[in-house]
Amino acid sequence: MEQYPKRPTCIDLDQPQIEIDEVDRRIASVLSQKSRTPLAKIAEQIGLTTKTVTKRYRRLREINLLTRSTVTLDLNKLGYRALANFYIRVSKRSQIERIYCQLLHVSNLIVIIRLIGSYDLYASVVLKDLNGLFEVTEKIRKINGLESPDVFVTPMPPSWPLNLFPSLLEAEHMPKYWSAPVKPRVASKKVAKQSQLIIIFGSIHV
Repeated sequence: MEQYPKRPTCIDLDQPQIEIDEVDRRIASVLSQKSRTPLAKIAEQIGLTTKTVTKRYRRLREINLLTRSTVTLDLNKLGYRALANFYIRVSKRSQIERIYCQLLHVSNLIVIIRLIGSYDLYASVVLKDLNGLFEVTEKIRKINGLESPDVFVTPMPPSWPLNLFPSLLEAEHMPKYWSAPVKPRVASKKVAKQSQLIIIFGSIHV
C-alpha cells in the first residue's frame, strides 16, 4: 500500500482574540518586518525604555502573538518565474483526505489549502517555465477523484512567504499585496525570450 506524507496538523481557528494596545502593535510591526531587530533599537524607534520593550516582547511571546522567526526567499533568483494556482473540485468530499495527501507528492508545491465554496482545494506550485506548468497539471489531473482543475498563473512575488503582517498590525483593513516592479519595454530577443511565460498571466485552462 502506498504511503503518503503525513498531513500537517491543523490550526485551531476558534482561539480567543488577543487584546493588544498601540505599543504592542508597534513592537510587533517592527519585528514582523525584521525579526532580528535588537530590542534596544526598537525601544529607541518607538521612544520607550529597553526594559519596557523587553517586558512587552516577552508577553507577546507568551500569548503566542509572536510565534517564531523565519526567513523569506527571492524565488526569482532560484529561477522560478511564476506561480501556478490550482483551484480543484473533488468528485466525492469523502476523498479529500486522500487527495490532499497525494497532492503533497507534487514537485515544487508550496501551498495547499482546503476551501469552502465552489472549489474544495487550492494548491500553489512554483514554475520555471511553461514545460513545468504542463507537467504539474498533467500530474494533478492523474489523481483519481479530481475534476479538471482551473489554473491561474501569476508572476512570482519578490519574496516568499508573503509578509502580510505589517499592514494587519498597522490598520484595520485588508493587507497590501506585493507589487512587482514594472520594467520599460526593450525591443530585443533577450527580453522576448524572458517574456515567454509572462504572456500567460491571467486565467487559463490547460
